[in-house]
Amino acid sequence: MATDQGSINRVTLTGCDFREYTGDKVGGTTLYQNAGLSVRHGVAVEIHTGSKVLSVWDLATRIQAGRGAVIQIGTKPMLSTKHRSTSGAINHAVHVARVRGGSLGTPSEALVYDPAADGRDRSYHVATGPEWWPWSLVRECLAALQPWGEQDPRTLGHGKAYCALFPDTKPHVHLRAGATRASPFPDRTRVDAKEVWRHQTPHYGTANRVGAKPLERNELFTVYQRITNAQGRWAGNHDGDAWVTESKLRNIGGTQ
Repeated sequence: MATDQGSINRVTLTGCDFREYTGDKVGGTTLYQNAGLSVRHGVAVEIHTGSKVLSVWDLATRIQAGRGAVIQIGTKPMLSTKHRSTSGAINHAVHVARVRGGSLGTPSEALVYDPAADGRDRSYHVATGPEWWPWSLVRECLAALQPWGEQDPRTLGHGKAYCALFPDTKPHVHLRAGATRASPFPDRTRVDAKEVWRHQTPHYGTANRVGAKPLERNELFTVYQRITNAQGRWAGNHDGDAWVTESKLRNIGGTQ
């Protein structure tokens, strides 16, 4: 759902697509496991877990700015509400598409797509999504996450968010210093080499690489900005944190 929104409906993937990509057929999957498939389809994913945990206020402002987010939650606070979707308190993940009302960093409500809210017939009420949740419930569910597993009583606690942020759907770019906006915007190019690594900055170097695997021939790389330096011409993504040397791309500027 987040990939669909973050690509403005250009990339539509199913849960089965992600399961097949991860190769994990038992239990739940992690944000990092699933992010790779989105990235391979040209949809940037920014993950915040562990030492990179995001504040709830920052999460809210990102969504208010137009970004979708997959948030990791504990479902215990939902069990006594009309938004209940699981039989008990478990770790879960839902997609927050947008928010409304309130003030900066503290919206009133969030539009939540819950994959468990499918209305199936059970002995208790099960919500059917998407639904508008009170932002207070979002905060409580974020705090109830058990990052060390459901058998460990420790929770993430208030004010923190484990989440994956997706591109906003407004036509803009976060330009790196010295970079210029791509034309056309964005520029949907393809890899024109057996493989090519993305880099955190427009410079070569093994330590500067992004991701566990290189992009392969014909894979999509969506260019939002460009920069030229002593190492050549580089194409960058929406946030300016993934760069590919333009010599390894084709379809530049919409050419075939």
